[in-house]
Amino acid sequence: MSNFGPKRIVYRRLSQAEFDDIAAKHKRLYRGKRDGARADFAYCDLSGLDLSGRPLNNADFSGAILTEANLEEARLHAAEFFCADLRRANLRRAKLVGADLRGTCLRGADLTKANLSKADLREGATAARGPGGRLHLLRFDLGPSQLPAVFFREDRLTKLHTGRAFSVYADLTDAVLKEARLFEVNLKDARLDGADLTGADLTGAELSGAQLNGTILTDAILDRIITEQVDFSEAMRDILVGQSLKAFRKTATERLQQHQLWAESQGRQGAPADFTKADLRPLRQLTDAKLSALVAPGANFFGMDLSGAELQGANLAGADLRRTNLRGCDLRGAQLSDARLDRADLNNATLDPLQLESKQLVPTNLMGARLRYADLQGASLARAKAEDADLSYANLIDSDLTGTVLHQSIFTGAQICHSAYRKADAVDTKGVMLLAS
Repeated sequence: MSNFGPKRIVYRRLSQAEFDDIAAKHKRLYRGKRDGARADFAYCDLSGLDLSGRPLNNADFSGAILTEANLEEARLHAAEFFCADLRRANLRRAKLVGADLRGTCLRGADLTKANLSKADLREGATAARGPGGRLHLLRFDLGPSQLPAVFFREDRLTKLHTGRAFSVYADLTDAVLKEARLFEVNLKDARLDGADLTGADLTGAELSGAQLNGTILTDAILDRIITEQVDFSEAMRDILVGQSLKAFRKTATERLQQHQLWAESQGRQGAPADFTKADLRPLRQLTDAKLSALVAPGANFFGMDLSGAELQGANLAGADLRRTNLRGCDLRGAQLSDARLDRADLNNATLDPLQLESKQLVPTNLMGARLRYADLQGASLARAKAEDADLSYANLIDSDLTGTVLHQSIFTGAQICHSAYRKADAVDTKGVMLLAS
């Protein structure tokens, strides 16, 4: 975190051994043994440390940095995480019942099957005294892919005040909360854009004012939730989105069979399928399907298995392909502009240009596509058009970027080798940190 004045807060960096010693004393305290002491990690830097499975109920992590820390199965009942930084932390199956998570940043964190019952994720704020004794609000330093998701009504304080006028909203953008227990959790005004709440139990949760742009709520339990000023129109729910499959004159399966016949016979038999804005999730899988030149802009493929599918020349512009299995897919010349491919598996997929009978080369179009956390290991993106694409935290190890147009694309936290990046047409890219070849 940083402040708006010249003075910066000083964090104490802890080693794994130092953390282990503090955790051991905390455990002794709660077992009633001598030499015990409550764990105080306030404003400590614990990024990347292993806290997994530790009994840390009631521990103080206020303002702490825990980016990419491992807290899997940690016991954190009533722990204080006020304005802590938990970006990309592993909190799978963690016990956070009644925890104070006000103002916490949980962007990209994995909270699968975590228990956050009665946790408090309302807004919160913290401040530091600057020159002349004035208090300054602190905020999270966000990279170029993380446009301000912490909001400030004022940048200067005469009194330390944590009411709505000076608030930092809990940020769970892109967080994974699959099957998490969120019974009566307070998510008032929280940012949940792109968060995955598949199968989560939100019974009695307070969601008033929460932002749900692209939030995944399929199979979530939403009994007795409080939803004042909440817009669910951009969230994905169990109700089919876009054009219902029932609206087609033939079943989706029959239409796909006709399309495959059309593709295999080079148009002599069958008929091309048009799935524009259709919700195809009920099909679950289309592995190894021959779907070249498929027309499906804006269609919903979320979580489907399309591994090995032939999708060369397909129109998938604006399609929802989040968490889709596209391993080994042939996507040569596909239109994927503005498509959502967050956390998609594109291992060894081919996104090279498609050569037509006229010898013309049609490049794959990824302009404006979102590939946050996508796995592109071993994928070939030679000469693809990927201007303004968001590849934050994507895995691009062993990918082929020869001639790939990456103007103004975002690479915050992405794994990309210098040898691959130097072959790309990369201008004004953001957040690039290259790995050794």
